[in-house]
Amino acid sequence: METTTETEQKILQAARDIFLEKGKDGARMQEIADRAGINKALLHYYFRSKDRLFSQVFLIEIKSMFSNLFESISTETDFYTFLEKFIKTYLSLISPRRNLLRFILWESENTKIEFAQYVMGESKKWGFKENPLVDLTRTAITNKQIKNIDAVNFILSLMGMCIFPVIGAPIIEKMFHNLKINNPAFLNKRSKEILHLLWNGIAPEKKSSTVSK
Repeated sequence: METTTETEQKILQAARDIFLEKGKDGARMQEIADRAGINKALLHYYFRSKDRLFSQVFLIEIKSMFSNLFESISTETDFYTFLEKFIKTYLSLISPRRNLLRFILWESENTKIEFAQYVMGESKKWGFKENPLVDLTRTAITNKQIKNIDAVNFILSLMGMCIFPVIGAPIIEKMFHNLKINNPAFLNKRSKEILHLLWNGIAPEKKSSTVSK
């Protein structure tokens, strides 16, 4: 006989798959129940409503993506090392989660779940006052590890350079033949290119700004 935990996990996995495929509005509780191998009444017994089930799936998926990311942010004090580790970690997390990334971006505008509020709450748990990436960048500026730059615009550039190829993969892969965004060799080269471009723009004058490729 299945335990409650096993049943809930089956429901959550089925719901995750369907929400990623169809979004919240396109998903149906009967379809989720069928995929989980249970009846609809049992599904409602555990989660009451689609809104409640969606909220739980949404937060689980966000946490799965960001837990390792926060760890990579919090364990480095040297800005170059942090930047190198963050880019590699971020690309490795988002590249196999293309549908999840789109799901988060799309559903954040249409759901009552406050994605930004969740991320900021997690940031505080890890000891950051505001946006952790902006905090680290400003600290590096203060410590003269990097040039005096606009921290917010720098972080937007950093995230955009990582996210765009993943989000735009269906178009990019058609424009550039033989390019596969999820290919490990491409991801490794991409992480080095991002690091090279960004570091050469922010490295302090007294240090070499060349990153070996």
